[in-house]
Amino acid sequence: MFCSDGSEYREDSVLVKVPTDLLSVENTAGVDLYINADGEMILYKKAGSFLTRSRIDGLVKQGVRALYIKREVVGAFLAITEREIKTMLFSGSKPTIQVLKKVHAKVCDLASSLITVCSSETIGLSIEVSNAIALAMESFEELPSQVLFLLAKDIATSVHIANVHFLVAGFSYFLGYRDEELRKMSSMGMLHDVGKAFVPEFILKKPGKLNDEEFEEIKKHTIYGRDILRNNGREEFIPGALYHHENLDGTGYPMGIKGEEIPQEALIIKVCDIYEALTGYRTYRSSFKPFGAAKLMVEEFVKKRSALPADLMQEFIAFVGASRL
Repeated sequence: MFCSDGSEYREDSVLVKVPTDLLSVENTAGVDLYINADGEMILYKKAGSFLTRSRIDGLVKQGVRALYIKREVVGAFLAITEREIKTMLFSGSKPTIQVLKKVHAKVCDLASSLITVCSSETIGLSIEVSNAIALAMESFEELPSQVLFLLAKDIATSVHIANVHFLVAGFSYFLGYRDEELRKMSSMGMLHDVGKAFVPEFILKKPGKLNDEEFEEIKKHTIYGRDILRNNGREEFIPGALYHHENLDGTGYPMGIKGEEIPQEALIIKVCDIYEALTGYRTYRSSFKPFGAAKLMVEEFVKKRSALPADLMQEFIAFVGASRL
């Protein structure tokens, strides 16, 4: 099979989707861009030529939601995205909500690419971006309190991993994490679901409730995540990926550990993960409002199921309250 430019396109190769509103003149200059025309991948722009801002705007007006790049150039594309994120965060003044929305959109793109092309390079770039966001939290004191405001205002286009990442970074700062500890927590938030790279796509994108077999498969993402991080020399982030679905009473997965056996980092991620699942956009149900989600978490995960520690949940409720701008 061949693309319209005559280059070979194998069935087992991967073209990675890039949302149109995340394209820039800079990050597209060095890559071939493909467009999906009724199921056929057609070369839209060759590497070395420029995709102008007016052309990007034209694609948006025409309803083109995404273009595609080859799997092997994802690293180079994301490296530019990483630099763009840092520039937006540290341009000299405190980032506005509008700037944070743009940063969040690019982190969504990074999270999507991390799951599609899970490699040492994409993991490394994710950690770099997580470190930058942690530094921004420390540099601009109001940023942690803007996290929930940002997600609530732009929830329909959010990506779960990126949302949890922002929540973990903000909540960890609220809890007193600083410097290296904050950077580590931020990276754990970004990498907590990296194991979903090995979960079948039809399960990840299923709009409704998973059946028993599908649920057993998705539970394996914790093990997959541990293995991915271990194989790429990132063992320090394993607790977040492996244990964020464990419960205090031992009924969680994958290990069934309980109480103080569960690392505090994993519990912080678990709180943020559940909150995002309740407040995030889902096609099959309405989203909860912030305090409605927090109330449900207390009733279901603290009192009824003993899955979360009450003191950590109280801190999270305080974080939610502080974030109502």
